Amino acid sequence: MRVLSFILMAVMLMTPSLCMEKGFLETVDDIGRMQRSLLQAEEVSGIGEAGEVTTTTTTTTEAPLVLENIAGPTHFYFQNGKLPKFLMKVHEGITVSFFDVIGNVTKEWDTFVLDEPAKGGISGSRIDLEKDDFRVAIDYKGQEFTGINAGEKLTRLIIEMNFEKVGGTWRLTDIEIKDFQYNNMLYNVEMLATTDEGYGVSAPAGLAFSCYTPGSFHSIREPNSTYGATLEFPRVQLQVFEVHSGKFGPEWECGELISIGLWVGILVSLAFATICFWGFSMLASINTMDRFDDPKGKSIYVPQTD
Repeated sequence: MRVLSFILMAVMLMTPSLCMEKGFLETVDDIGRMQRSLLQAEEVSGIGEAGEVTTTTTTTTEAPLVLENIAGPTHFYFQNGKLPKFLMKVHEGITVSFFDVIGNVTKEWDTFVLDEPAKGGISGSRIDLEKDDFRVAIDYKGQEFTGINAGEKLTRLIIEMNFEKVGGTWRLTDIEIKDFQYNNMLYNVEMLATTDEGYGVSAPAGLAFSCYTPGSFHSIREPNSTYGATLEFPRVQLQVFEVHSGKFGPEWECGELISIGLWVGILVSLAFATICFWGFSMLASINTMDRFDDPKGKSIYVPQTD
């Protein structure tokens, strides 16, 4: 009896602990299920966000920039498909002067400031398909300009410029005034590609030629010619071939990279440095005496011949 009573008491004591252990295990299982459900929800949301980001990045597109051609009076721009681009800016307008040639004497006819947009527009074309060249024409046909000196009338004019790019540098090769009316006749005048200030129009590709006082382009003097002209682009900025977004690139000034005064200073400095180097080298080559008379010894004998 005593043994049975002891066994029953042991069973009764162990029953609450078993119940508590079972409840604890059930609680642990519930927490594990909650964690698994949270992880699954995070994975699903992450996949959704990644899909949305991929969709937005692949739908972005950029339209090409297209600008309108401008034909003055102070701003000029041309682009057409795959042709080279042209961009120029002048102050107040292009200035053109005409004069008569009588023997060896020139007499000015009048000077005109082209201060209106060219009604004929601006156009461009290739010259030689085997070269990287370009021709630009600014057409002032059907317009009337009044001279600023004698009040003469100019009724039509075309300015034509030829450019060429060689070795990463573009330059102006030819310039011509075409179809200008003088004494009831139409004339063409070829101009020098260098101004009377000695400036040629050129710059590395992607840079803009810039000159505050470029001077004037003069007509080529032909035998028996009775007329001539000058052409000026005041405070000109000019860029051809590589023009991005209709804006000028870095400026390439018309002045010499090394002026005459700077060359003279460099040469004089080099001459002075050469003389100083020669003088110091002569001083360094002087050797001091290494033999002296000993009053107690034998004197130095220097043979002399008559």
